Amino acid sequence: MKKVTILALTVGFFLGLQSCKEIAESAKTSAQEAVETTIDTAVDEAKAKGVPTFADAEVRAYVDTYETFIADYKNAVENKDLIAFAGLVSKGQDLADESKAMMTKLKGAELEKFTAYITAKSAEVQELAKEIMP
Repeated sequence: MKKVTILALTVGFFLGLQSCKEIAESAKTSAQEAVETTIDTAVDEAKAKGVPTFADAEVRAYVDTYETFIADYKNAVENKDLIAFAGLVSKGQDLADESKAMMTKLKGAELEKFTAYITAKSAEVQELAKEIMP
């Protein structure tokens, strides 16, 4: 009788461990799916805004910074805030210099995509500058 009880407890213990392992794997899979969904959503939002995505994390961070710069620039122009505009001119130059470093990180299609993005955004900045400059 003791052997049957010990055997039943041992089997129950191992089944419990297996169940815990399956729960942990399920939780891991759910977390991974959530992260992938979040990334996919961010990529879709970026594409909707016309912002390209890049494999290199540093280039993606640069593009995010550049998008923030563009938004601040537009805001300064719309509000005719010459003080903010003057500060953004300096920031724009820093971003232009940094874009050269970003280009060295990219190859092929990613480089072409980045170059097209920077060219389009530079033209946008130039058009905005015409609105505030007399």
